[in-house]
Amino acid sequence: MVDLSGRQFGNILIVKLSAIGDVTMATPFPRGLKMLYPEARIDWLVEPLSADVLRGNPFINEVIVWERCHSMRVKGLKGAWGLVRDLRELAGRIQGRYDLAIDLQGLARSGLAVRASGAAVRLGKKDSREGSGWFLTHKADVEAPFYRASEQYIGILRRLGLSKPPQSMEIYPDADNVAKADALLASAGVSSEYAVLTPATTRPYKHWSDEAFAQTIVLLERELGLTSVLLGSPKDREMANRIMAMSGESGAVSLAGETTLRDAAEIIRRARLLVGVDTGLMHFGIAMGTPTIAVFGPTTAQRLRDEPNTRVLQRAGPRRTDNTINRKQWWDDRSIDQNTPEDVIRVACELLGKGATKTA
Repeated sequence: MVDLSGRQFGNILIVKLSAIGDVTMATPFPRGLKMLYPEARIDWLVEPLSADVLRGNPFINEVIVWERCHSMRVKGLKGAWGLVRDLRELAGRIQGRYDLAIDLQGLARSGLAVRASGAAVRLGKKDSREGSGWFLTHKADVEAPFYRASEQYIGILRRLGLSKPPQSMEIYPDADNVAKADALLASAGVSSEYAVLTPATTRPYKHWSDEAFAQTIVLLERELGLTSVLLGSPKDREMANRIMAMSGESGAVSLAGETTLRDAAEIIRRARLLVGVDTGLMHFGIAMGTPTIAVFGPTTAQRLRDEPNTRVLQRAGPRRTDNTINRKQWWDDRSIDQNTPEDVIRVACELLGKGATKTA
């Protein structure tokens, strides 16, 4: 078990490269480090897709974007040569700058990045995977379930000596994001209370059907008077348009592909409600203090059940409570479809303190 409590560090590198939801869950970490080391410089190494989550965070001095870390996913000699090139480039940027580097990812690419920093103390989880533990000098035996990533980060802070680590996720939209949200909502004609829907996910077993989201749009408007605003990336535009077409004459609008992550966070902050599947933008609802309904299928939702102002819909129950089951076994799992739009409205009424009217 690592014991670094009492030691002081002046320059700290956090390595958490992806994904958007996981990076969002790790955002309390720099605040906790600042509580331990008030004078320290704290930088964060991240992949491009997740970088905007961290920008504007007052506890992070520099967000370092690793543009080329995709080479880790290329197989064969081409991938190996690309990896060598990328690591050399990365080492040229970060080597020798830090006395403490912390691997929050626990995978091969993050372990290599931590090693490239040259930090004398390289800390990570004892149960790191893909051989990344070989690159660590200290390992924390974090007593938290596999599926509660946020509690693992908190556990590492406890091992560093912080008895009461912060737990609230943090995203910081700036004035430009506020102005962009104003403009987008105005141009879409959204002038009343609205709900944000985040339907897109990269995993088929996490995807609630288009039909279910379309019916949810209809019910949110009819029962709660909420216009639906769909958010997502540029590649989610087709899905969003398809869902809106299925919702008939509703007033739903799509801003998929029109926002940065912090633009989306600001739009979510203003929303009366967020309804989403297990995806990065769903976590923004929790981070921004917006009442959130998370629709789950086979994956565990335990990490969300204790979040204030958040409700999990999961009629079937999780299929996994640890990391021993291969996720490929779930690809055809459709247990998420046991959740219904009527379930969303019922839970939304509980969250918002409104009585539902009778649905047809």
